[in-house]
Amino acid sequence: MLYENFDPLFPEQPVVDRYLPVWASLPAFGSKPAFIWTEDGTVEAINEGSFLTYRQLHDTVQLITEQLLRQLRRRDTVVVLCSAGLDFVQLIYGCQRAGLVSVPISPPDVFSENENCHHLGRALSQTKPRAAIAHQSYITTVFRYVFNEP
Repeated sequence: MLYENFDPLFPEQPVVDRYLPVWASLPAFGSKPAFIWTEDGTVEAINEGSFLTYRQLHDTVQLITEQLLRQLRRRDTVVVLCSAGLDFVQLIYGCQRAGLVSVPISPPDVFSENENCHHLGRALSQTKPRAAIAHQSYITTVFRYVFNEP
């Protein structure tokens, strides 16, 4: 019996490597939305540009993968500090294509009294990542918090 294995890691060959390049190169798929991101209450995501085509997704994932593999090796663990959205999708796919184990965490607001940063601390201590991925603005915010800068 033949069947398709939809497991993210099909014996040492991630699904992202097998299908995304094909879909990105096909005229019928390349320019079609692979992911659409909408905010609550909006219905015009495609008109607002809040989508990624298969070609855009493939190209961006390839760039992310190349950057990640400059300093990391396959099977390394990375924490992905990124809110839900199209950037998050690209980062997760990039980690998968690079063969990394990603630990996605919604970045806590370190300056908020109400925000519980303990979850991040637990995740870091349990997974012992080799790297963390975050937007530059979030990294700057964390440095300001750690070094008590206004």
